Amino acid sequence: MVRHLAGTLTWRLRVERWSSGLRLAFASAAALAISRFTLPVYEIFKVGADLHWVQGLDLLGPLGYSLAIVPHWNNREGGDELDTSRCFMGQERFAALRRLLPSGTVILGIDEHTVCVLDFADRSGRVLGSGAVTLLTTEREFVFDRGERFPLDLLASPTVR
Repeated sequence: MVRHLAGTLTWRLRVERWSSGLRLAFASAAALAISRFTLPVYEIFKVGADLHWVQGLDLLGPLGYSLAIVPHWNNREGGDELDTSRCFMGQERFAALRRLLPSGTVILGIDEHTVCVLDFADRSGRVLGSGAVTLLTTEREFVFDRGERFPLDLLASPTVR
């Protein structure tokens, strides 16, 4: 998704309209792509590439957020035989991926069938749907269940907070 949108008129117009107040929604690969650091799921999970992150579109970077957005946080398609949580990476492999991120990067994990609404006017996030949202900061882990709100300050890079 990053490769298809980076530098395009389509992306520039979306960013301009979002900056003017338009609401945007992103799911799966698009949610990964708007991060500062994007998890190349296909390359790692299906092709077998070494663990790595790629530069994302960084939609929220200008607002002071250094995020790695990870959808499919609670995926269970692998059943009991294969841990496919953390966007098909599994907990063990994702722990190694986390160590590859620059210090201060916040991970925003979004469960399947779940929406994380970021309300910049209200300075809060809200969890809708059937799952939870997990925030991994340098200092701690926060889990917010459906219906709960959280302060957007938790997403801010420590240098901005």
